[in-house]
Amino acid sequence: APAPAAPTGGGLDDFLSGPAPAAAAPAAPQAAVSSIDDIFGAPSVGTGTPAFGPEKGLDAQQIEDTKRKYRALMTAEKGVLFEDAGLQVGMKAEIIGPNGRVTLFFGNKDATASIDRLSATVNHVNGAKVAANQVAPTVQPKSQVQMYLNVESQNVFVEQIKLTLAYEQKQQRYKFDLDIPLLFTRFVEPLRMVSNEAFFATWRNTTCTPNPPESVVFKTAAPIDVAANAQLLQNGFRLFIMRGVDNNNDNMVACGQFISKSLPPIPVLINVESNLNARAIRLTVKTPNPALAKAFQPILRQALGEHA
Repeated sequence: APAPAAPTGGGLDDFLSGPAPAAAAPAAPQAAVSSIDDIFGAPSVGTGTPAFGPEKGLDAQQIEDTKRKYRALMTAEKGVLFEDAGLQVGMKAEIIGPNGRVTLFFGNKDATASIDRLSATVNHVNGAKVAANQVAPTVQPKSQVQMYLNVESQNVFVEQIKLTLAYEQKQQRYKFDLDIPLLFTRFVEPLRMVSNEAFFATWRNTTCTPNPPESVVFKTAAPIDVAANAQLLQNGFRLFIMRGVDNNNDNMVACGQFISKSLPPIPVLINVESNLNARAIRLTVKTPNPALAKAFQPILRQALGEHA
């Protein structure tokens, strides 16, 4: 069976573009493994009994920081998910059709102390199949290890994928949850329209519940940047932007389709009407799947800058 990938060294800030190679250590004999869950083996039991303080979770500032990083990664392919003085957790997501692959990077920022007894587990999510390999239990100083999540979109899933992380460093135990920003929106592909007439026909022929589709009006926290919103919908949410459908250049329509393993592609039609002077947006999401419509709208509102 293959041995686990060795921890890599180099600057942690550029882990997503590939770390510099670390000096190789003599490899210990590897026991045979039977499944992906034990390809990295189990943590060895130390002989000493160090004194540990109480187990630590995230404090209020760290919770707010991880929320901010989560929001940024909702529409980005890679970035930092968590960071403190000793540990940096990075993420890179790749999506093809109904299949997604998330690489998690666990980087030890400390120059002298290792991270030990590292474990990372993910929860069960209805509507998605999530499989993860077991992360290596030790991260040497100024090195990193990786973990892979394979996610299959099987239906419209609205539950949050959570990572439960536990480890020890400098005689301190840590345990906390991190939300993985891999939502159903990652499995939306552009739905290209050949003409405005084709869009209007699709809009008319797309039945939805409720009918007519619900619109929501919300204020934005900052001045509305129409061009930036168009880029967000196109690049962040993988939607096809229709030009010239609305005579008002401050408004836009976008088209996509949700891809899953068990359902045919589900069209998602979005209308964004902007009032720049009032800093207000009217958002309409039209799709035949009520669960998809209900879940998509608040995510778009947050991404478009709704005032908290």
